[in-house]
Amino acid sequence: KEPNIDIQPALDHLQNQGPNKDLNMSALTKKLCWLLGICSFMEPSDIEYINLAHKKFELTESQCILPTMTEYLHHIHDHEIMMPHSKNKMELYRPLIHDVRFPKKAVGSDMISNHIASITELLSPPETAKAHAIGPTKAIKKGA
Repeated sequence: KEPNIDIQPALDHLQNQGPNKDLNMSALTKKLCWLLGICSFMEPSDIEYINLAHKKFELTESQCILPTMTEYLHHIHDHEIMMPHSKNKMELYRPLIHDVRFPKKAVGSDMISNHIASITELLSPPETAKAHAIGPTKAIKKGA
C-alpha cells in the first residue's frame, strides 16, 4: 500500500518560524534546502551543484520558495566562493548552499540531506520517503 504523507506538520513548522528575515542562518538554510527538495523535486546532489554564477531569479512574494531564496541570498552575498566541481576539477561553480558555521565553505549533498531531513522528520514519513519524491507524489494524487 502506498504511504499517505501529511506535510502539514512541516508547513506549520515553517509558518511558526516567522518571517525569513528573522531566521538564523541554520534555520534559513534548512528551510531553503527543504523547499528546494519538496517544491523543485531536487535531490541533495542536485542542490549541491546549483551554480549561482549562471542563475538569475525572478523573485515574487506569491511563491513560497522565492522569499526564502531571496533572504538566503541576502545572508550569503558577502561570501561569494568558487568551487571545483567534484566530477570535473577544471570546472568551477558558485555553490548555493554554504556551511552555516563557516559561510565561506560550501557543503556537500550529505549536509544538504541533513538540512532537508531536519524538517522532513516532522512529517512522520516512512523510512524510505525522500523530499524530492513527496512533492510529485502529492501533485499526482491531486490530478497533476
